[in-house]
Amino acid sequence: MRQAYVSGSYSNADPRLRNANIMRAMEAGIALLRHNILPIVPHVSMNHMTPWSVAISRDKMVMHSLDPMNDVLVALSGWGDSLGACEEVKLAQMLGIRVLTLEEALRL
Repeated sequence: MRQAYVSGSYSNADPRLRNANIMRAMEAGIALLRHNILPIVPHVSMNHMTPWSVAISRDKMVMHSLDPMNDVLVALSGWGDSLGACEEVKLAQMLGIRVLTLEEALRL
């Protein structure tokens, strides 16, 4: 079964905006799952107090486990404003993993 790594803004000093980022990623994950695509949602995969350097390192390790022939990275809208999402998209491209919008992924 295809997997989709969900990439998008997470961190924000305002807890309400950070929670909105998490909710958006979770909603994307649920939409993917409803289309028989297994989501990987890093926004909810570790302690939310994890330092950024530790979190991005772990996220990159997860991305190295993806299969470029089947799996994709889903870049949520606004991903370009997120340092972490920019690094994830760059790594996906380097690994030959397709980068899609959520809408594109749901059409797979």
